[in-house]
Amino acid sequence: MPQFTTILMTTLMRDLKRTMLMMKMIMMMKVTTLHLLKVSITIV
Repeated sequence: MPQFTTILMTTLMRDLKRTMLMMKMIMMMKVTTLHLLKVSITIV
């Protein structure tokens, strides 16, 4: 039983890390898009 819990926790942590990475990537994309929009508006 304790081993199962450990495996479960490890899996959860791995998923959490992956999710965090995804969130970071999405945030970066949003920020970049906003920045590009601002720049294009400034140029126009």
